[in-house]
Amino acid sequence: MANSLADYVAVYNRTYRDKDDLADLIPAMLEAFLTSDRAFAKARKDAETA
Repeated sequence: MANSLADYVAVYNRTYRDKDDLADLIPAMLEAFLTSDRAFAKARKDAETA
């Protein structure tokens, strides 16, 4: 997995001509994952109404 994350950062930085490191990208990556996780959204909504 570490190689995949390093590769992601390298591709991101080439694409956007940036110099971010992994720690800079993790919050946005995690937010995107959580936003797209339908099972999590449903479980969260169910917990709020319980």
